[in-house]
Formats: sequence, C-alpha cells, structure tokens
Amino acid sequence: MSPVASPRIFETSGDQCTTWEKPPTSACTIPKRFTCKSREFVVVKVAVLVVFIAVDIAAQTNSFSNVICLCLLCVRFCCSLVSSPNSALEIPGAYRFDEFDNKKCAAIGTMMKIGSKAAFLNMGGCPEAMENGCEEGIPPECDDYLVDLGAHWELRTTQQNVEYPMNATTGTGNDLIANNDDEYGATPFCRPDDDDANAGNEWSGAWSHSNPVEGEPGYYRFELSRTLLTASTATDTQMEAGNTYDFGIAYWDPYETEFGWTAAGHYLTGCSADWISLTLAADVESPPVEDVVTCTAPDAMTCKFVETRPTLDGSLDDWSAVEGGIVTEIQSIFGLTYAMGDATFKCVHDTGRVYLALEIPGNYRFNPDDNRHCASIGTMMKIGSKAGFINMGGCPDVLEDGCDAVPPECQDYLVDLGAHWELRGTEMGVDYPIRPFTLTGNDEVANNDDEYGVTPFCRFDDDDEDAGNEWSGAWSHSNPVEGGEGVYRFELARLMSTDSTFSDKQMVVGETYQF
Repeated sequence: MSPVASPRIFETSGDQCTTWEKPPTSACTIPKRFTCKSREFVVVKVAVLVVFIAVDIAAQTNSFSNVICLCLLCVRFCCSLVSSPNSALEIPGAYRFDEFDNKKCAAIGTMMKIGSKAAFLNMGGCPEAMENGCEEGIPPECDDYLVDLGAHWELRTTQQNVEYPMNATTGTGNDLIANNDDEYGATPFCRPDDDDANAGNEWSGAWSHSNPVEGEPGYYRFELSRTLLTASTATDTQMEAGNTYDFGIAYWDPYETEFGWTAAGHYLTGCSADWISLTLAADVESPPVEDVVTCTAPDAMTCKFVETRPTLDGSLDDWSAVEGGIVTEIQSIFGLTYAMGDATFKCVHDTGRVYLALEIPGNYRFNPDDNRHCASIGTMMKIGSKAGFINMGGCPDVLEDGCDAVPPECQDYLVDLGAHWELRGTEMGVDYPIRPFTLTGNDEVANNDDEYGVTPFCRFDDDDEDAGNEWSGAWSHSNPVEGGEGVYRFELARLMSTDSTFSDKQMVVGETYQF
C-alpha cells in the first residue's frame, strides 16, 4: 500500500497550493493559461530543480510559479524557450523505483492537440477508433482527432540526474534507451510510436527525487525539452514562438496500488477534463553567460603500412612514431562528454593484419570477479548497406523484441562487433591471441569476443559455419593503483581477411571502411 496520505484536492491560490479537506469529488480549478518564457540560454537538464527554480522563478515569479491542478496533486510546472521549449515539473510523491517493473516507478506524459476536433478526453476521442483500436494504422477519418503524445516516459531503465538526449534520426518515436517515447494517437486504443517517413524522437529529459529512499515522501522532478519544429509534421505539433497551444500533462503514481500504477489510473492537468493553454512567449531574455558545448567528430583515421608489426604488450612505446592517428573527445549514447579527457586512437597495418592503439584517460579500477568494475572496450564496422551507427545497425524489425537469429529482412543492417573486451579474467601486459578455428567468436579465455548484430537486442557471438575469433590484444594502465589517475592503453590486432564472410567485415588495403 502507498505510504502517502489519503488523497486531497488542491487548487491554485496565488503561487501556493491550498489543501482542501474535502472528498475527491470536490471541484478542481483549471488554470487559464501557462506561459513559456523565451530566452537565449539553455538550462542544463540534470533534474536538480532547486537550481532551475532559484534562477527562473525568483527572477520571474509571476510567470513561472504556476501551480497546476492535477485533481489529486499539486504540481509546479516551469517552462522556458530557446530553440526548443524546456519544461520543469515538480510533483509531490513518495519515492518508489524498481528497475524491473515500470509500474513501480513514477511515469509522466504530455499531450498536445493536432487535429481540429481532437478532444482532451480519450486522447483525441475519434469515434471510429474508440472500441476496436487500429492495428492497421490510424484510419483516415480520425485525422482531425490526432493528438501529439510526447515524453511518454516510463523510468525503470533510467538513472537519476542523467540527461537522456533526443534521437531524431531513428525513424521511430520509440526510445530504446530511456523509454521516453514520442507517440501520437486518436484514442487510448489507437496510439502508435511516431512512425511516418520522417519520424524520430525529439524529446530529451532528466529526472530525480528529492528523497530517494523507498517509501519516503518528497518530490519527483522532471526536466524535458523538445525541438519546436520537427521533420514529422504528421505526428508532432509544430510550434512557433508567439503562439498558443492546447496542452496537457499526465502523471502515474507508483503507489496507486500495491503492484504499482495502472494504465487508466493516471492523474491529469485540466482537472482531467480539458486542455490548458500553453503560450510560447515571443520576447527574449538576454543570457547571463554564453556557454554552448559541442562535439566535433573526426573526419577519418588512416592506417599506415608498417613492415614491422607492433608488439602487443600494453605498452605504446613502439607507436610513438606512428602518424595519422586522431585525438578526440568521446561521448556516451546519452550525449554526455567523457569527463576524464580526450582519447587517442592510432592504426597501422601490415600485409595480413590491422593493428589499433587506444589510449583513454581514466582512473584505475579492476575487480577479477566483476567486469563492470573494470574498463571495457569494443569496435564496430559497417557490413550491411543500411546499417546505422546508432542502435548497432538499427534494423527496425527487431528494435523492440530482439531475435533468436538475425531475420532475413535485417541482413542489410549487419554490423561487425569486434574486440568487445571485458577484462576481469585478464592480466596487464599479456598478449591474448586470436582463436580462428573455434567455430565461435566467444573468447572463453580473455573474453575478447568477436560478435555481429543488427540492434543491441539482436547481437550474437560469431556463429556461422566458418566462425572464429580473429582478434588479439593486450592492455595496461599507467598507474595501476586502485583509483589511481592515469591512462588505459589497449593494443588490438585483427586479420584483414577471415573465413567468416557473413559476420566479419572483409578488409582490403587501399579501401575505406565505416568504423
């Protein structure tokens, strides 16, 4: 059962929440308008709303301290506008989180009107799709009832205070990393992820709780951002400064029942009855500080020919004279820049193998019983003509459910995943050799696996009839004392040609490969 007190009705009263000791059938006051202020600087989304409120509400009290009635909840919703609206939600609720069950975590969603007839109730409320859903797609007669369902966020795969970035080039609104989905619909039963020819997910966000102890009272804090304009004009509301839009927010309480929230049990703005107006103000505030962070990807890395191959021992002394390498910052899939500094990559080849040297700054950590307490690396090369860098090939047919084997329709999305190396069973300075005749890419000695895949959920050790593991390598750290500041060093080698033409990229001198 929920540790939260019995439900109470909240109303707006200036910038305060006034608690009514009345039953849940009491009246609920709908805010007339919510204004999204314009400015030139971006609030960094780390879900620490104390900072956001101190900066914005204190300076713009009348504009930002809007208290929105969610029938049973008092919610503070702050909004600012750069090239995308940045929104902050603060919702009271006892902390609950289960990494295996979304229903035992808080969840949120937003909704904006697209179609001229779209109602707030029943997600657009198209009569033709109220009962039977729409497995074959939203019917044409429901076009005027469309709503944009953005930031439909279920949290179990996420962490607090991490910004999960948008991904506008995936061809789907489905967020495979953070489950912060971009959807559209005409009823609750007719609600797909964005899926038109220009679909993507243009929402990013972060969240936290003020008292993250199971069952303890506090506040959930959500920070969200979406681009004003998107490529998908069919499934996303296109927004412009100076205009007003019909808008709503939903919240799912993880303590609604003993087993978590129910799909229909969410709380809504507008007193669960009607849209609220969201206005994007056209005036611009000057920024106090200009601080824009960008990441520039290197154009190419050249592998020089050498007559004498480097010795794989974890020491990069014999690489000092090698030219044509790259020094680059590296980022996580969440768009966070690696804080320890830039990485250095170099490459050479002889007549039969390609060799890589990786130098990555990082504090030393090693646990012979836990790979996650050791550094780890991996490489990826494009095989299929349609293979994307994001989502390990990104075959749309297996982005959600995985696979027992790569389906035929995903062959054009194949990627070669080599030297996927987890270190716990290894020692520094040791050359772990190739194992080309084992019929598997699984390295049972060093765990330096040779794999292939078409998505992160459809990924295998090399396993065709000619499979083997053609990668060798060694590693070291410059200061191997627990927590010691220094640099990780990896040396890798792979046969340019392998017997497994299905799961390994075949390499030829003089050619260029996507890597």
